[in-house]
Amino acid sequence: MVLGAPQTYDQYLASLSPLAWWKMQEASGNILNAGSLTGIDGVVTGTPDYRQAGPSGAIPYAINFDGIADYFTVADVAGLSFGNSTVDSPFSLVVWYYRTASGGTVISKYDGISGQREWVFRTDCELWDHSSGGKIAQSLVTPPTLNAWHCQVVTYDASEAAAGIIHYLDGTAVAMTNGSSGVYTAS
Repeated sequence: MVLGAPQTYDQYLASLSPLAWWKMQEASGNILNAGSLTGIDGVVTGTPDYRQAGPSGAIPYAINFDGIADYFTVADVAGLSFGNSTVDSPFSLVVWYYRTASGGTVISKYDGISGQREWVFRTDCELWDHSSGGKIAQSLVTPPTLNAWHCQVVTYDASEAAAGIIHYLDGTAVAMTNGSSGVYTAS
C-alpha cells in the first residue's frame, strides 16, 4: 500500500466532493461562502459573532449564532433533498458545533412558505421527514455534553426505515432510540 502526501483537513473534505460545505470562517458580511465546490452560498440573518475560536487548528474559526434571531439560509437545491417523493437516496450530514444549551436545530431543509420540514437535524439529535405527516427518526440515548465542541455525523441508507439512520458522535457510533411516528413516505 502506498500512501499519498499528507492532506490538510480542507484538502481531505474537498476530496470527498461534498454537495455543500460552509466553513463558517468569514470575518463579517451576510454571505457564507460554500467555496468553489458548488456555489451554494448561505445568506446570514441577524448579527452573529464572527471569527470565534473553532474546535482545532484544522478548523480555526467558527461563527456563533445565538439560536434566536441569528441563522443562515440557502436557496432550495434539489441535491439537499434525499428523495423524489417515490424513492429515497442515501446521504450523510457532518456538523461541528459547540453546544451551550439543550435543544435547537443545527441544520434543516425547511419550506418557509408552507412551514413543512423535509428533514431536520437537531442538537437533541433527531432527523425527521415530514413529507407525509409521518417521520422516521433516531435520537441519541445520551445527548452530547454541553460547553464542548462535537463532531456529529448522521448517515441515512435510503431504506425508508428509522434503522437506516445512524449517528456518530466524536468518531464513535452511538446508541439511539427510535422516535418514528405516523406513516412515512419517501420524501
